[in-house]
Amino acid sequence: PFRLLHDALLQRFRRIALPHADQHPLQLRGLVQGSAEIFLQIVKIDGFRGGTGAAPTRIQTYVDRRYADEILPLYVCMHGGGFICGSGDFDDKYCRLTALHVKCRVINIDYKLAPEFRFPYQLTECYETIRWAVRHHEELKIDPDRIMVGGHSAGAGLSTGLAAMAACERDFRICGQVLDYPPVDFSKAPYWTEVPEGLDLENKDYESFFNMCYLKNADDGGGCFYK
Repeated sequence: PFRLLHDALLQRFRRIALPHADQHPLQLRGLVQGSAEIFLQIVKIDGFRGGTGAAPTRIQTYVDRRYADEILPLYVCMHGGGFICGSGDFDDKYCRLTALHVKCRVINIDYKLAPEFRFPYQLTECYETIRWAVRHHEELKIDPDRIMVGGHSAGAGLSTGLAAMAACERDFRICGQVLDYPPVDFSKAPYWTEVPEGLDLENKDYESFFNMCYLKNADDGGGCFYK
């Protein structure tokens, strides 16, 4: 079964030393070489699959070369960006590290952005991508009974919606989630949200702007991603 991704990734990040001005160039070369090894060890395929009515969906797949011929669990990653910006390329290194240290295949979904594509387009696009992967699990060498979803910010929010949608539709089963600061409640404007002590979130109009771009109307913010 899956180990918790955060445990594996945090251990990796804690071992990464940042360069200092007083370091010798040879030390810095060692840091760069260590980063390069991550890219050499992981097989990445960048391509497209049939889209959700408008255009094909770009996906990036990752797997450790050592396990490329094995049937592996699947981790599906969705990037952040408030639903209106960002791309799958933002999470390239995160996906490589996940494939390297968790022993799984990774699919990174470069979903389409709002306001050109508003809710629930992204949710449906990501759901159909996972359903496509499950239907092609033998070809993709993934275990359809071991699927996790996750991401940062908007991607984490989509993951919560995907878990609810999968439980209702029953096309596949999601066995776990990795949620990094997910937005999950659009039922009230962000300025009504209580701010934890010590957290600087003064410009909440910024967050309201993301909601306005993502949702078609106020009824879409009814507290759940999938109805």
